[in-house]
Amino acid sequence: MRSLLEKAVKDPLSNNVLNDLMRSVSAVLPHASRHKDWSKWVLEKLYPVFVKDIGAQNEEVRLWGIKKLGIIAVNSIEPSVKGRVEVMFVEIWFSKDTDPDSDFGKELLQQIRILFSKRLFDIVRERARDQEQNAKAEILLESLKEFLTPK
Repeated sequence: MRSLLEKAVKDPLSNNVLNDLMRSVSAVLPHASRHKDWSKWVLEKLYPVFVKDIGAQNEEVRLWGIKKLGIIAVNSIEPSVKGRVEVMFVEIWFSKDTDPDSDFGKELLQQIRILFSKRLFDIVRERARDQEQNAKAEILLESLKEFLTPK
C-alpha cells in the first residue's frame, strides 16, 4: 500500500498509478464485501458508484461497473444485495440499449450466469413469453442451460 501511495505522489497523472489503483480495488473488493466491518462501507460508498458507472457512455467504464457489481453481489454478507443486482442485470440485459454481441453484453451475460438462481431463471423464462424480448430471453436461457449442464 505504501508503494502505491508513493507512486501516486511521484506521478499523480500516470496511467500506471490509475491501473495500480484499479487492480487494488479489484483485489480488495471481494474481501471487503464479506467482512462485517467493511460491508456497510462497500454498500454505501462503492455500490452506488458502480451502479452509476453502468450508465456511463464509455464502454470500459460500463464494463468496470458491471464486473464490480457482480463481485459485490457474489460476496456480500447482506442477502438482499444479490437479488437487487440480479434484477438490475436482467433489466439491463433486456433494455433496448444492450447488444448481446457487444463486449458489454457478453460480460453482462457472464455476470448473470455467475449470479444464477432459480428465481433468476424464472424471471428470464417469464420474459421469454414477451414477443419483443423473446430473442434476448432465448440467448440468456440457452446460456443458463449450458451453465447448468456443462459438457
